[in-house]
Amino acid sequence: MKQSHPHPMGDITSSEVLTDHQQELYLRLQNHCFDAPGSSIPFAAKLACEQGWSVAKSERVLSEYRRFLFLALEAGHPVSPSRAVDQAWHQHLLDTRSYWQEFCPRVLGQPVHHTPSRGGEEERQRLGECYRRTLASYRAFFGEAPPADLWPAAEGPATEAPAAVPPAAMPQAAAPRLQRRKAHRWGMLLASLVIALVLGGCKAGYQFFPFSLNGPAFLLFYGVVTVVGCLEVKRQHMRWGLKARPWGVVVIGGMWLLGVARLLHGLSLGRPVGFLIIALTFMTLILIATMFTSVWLDPKDRPDIRGDQTNGDGGASSRGCGGGGCGGGGGCGGGCGGGCGG
Repeated sequence: MKQSHPHPMGDITSSEVLTDHQQELYLRLQNHCFDAPGSSIPFAAKLACEQGWSVAKSERVLSEYRRFLFLALEAGHPVSPSRAVDQAWHQHLLDTRSYWQEFCPRVLGQPVHHTPSRGGEEERQRLGECYRRTLASYRAFFGEAPPADLWPAAEGPATEAPAAVPPAAMPQAAAPRLQRRKAHRWGMLLASLVIALVLGGCKAGYQFFPFSLNGPAFLLFYGVVTVVGCLEVKRQHMRWGLKARPWGVVVIGGMWLLGVARLLHGLSLGRPVGFLIIALTFMTLILIATMFTSVWLDPKDRPDIRGDQTNGDGGASSRGCGGGGCGGGGGCGGGCGGGCGG
């Protein structure tokens, strides 16, 4: 897959605006490519898939992320990102080796820590002031206002700002989110089994289900569960990319094994199994498609090539300090987000 190229941050390299040190930092940020070496999925595509953005918007956010890091080191005060920029920062921090051992020492020249909010009304107000100062420094350094869709203006008192750290980034919020996902998955599977049981006419006290079902009923059960597995595979591929191995593949594989067992069971009893051979043929093709290729996935739904299908601005609802935390350079004291990286 073609690697994405870093987007320029703007034309501010004039010596009348920046010192030599700042120009060098600016150019290092501008020339840095966030794509991991050897990765088949560009960083921008991963970010777009994670946030539900288009790749074009993701590239714009990365450009603003570069500007934010420049301000973190050169603004002379604690800075706070917008919600969208903070999402890019979080995605970058996931590759800890790349961020701490390569990016910080080679590009930034020093570590820049992401410090989450401590919470509380006083902290919200400090983050609001920090965010307003960040916007002011943005205008001073870059000679233009930040894009409003990626850097929402701090309207009203800072106490109106949302929580400084997105719920997905907080341990106490991440666990319930994971539990909801698991509940959703098991709920879908159980619902499909119940539907299949009802439609298939399974009766308690009969032979072990689903071997007790006749040919048409077994095919109905087989088809319902398989369709649910296929839909889950497609949903996970659309969200996480074509390298995802979602639980739906396990469901489809399990149904394939069940079909083989039913075939052997039918042969041992001398029953006709022609319908099952046909079903297993289709199931084998489906299993191969879900495990080794994605030809069945509509290209326009692929997160790495789809167009602008944003489901809402990642930072449009942010007021005050969205995303929270402060990046900070040397000499940065306490302030927003409980301090900065030195």
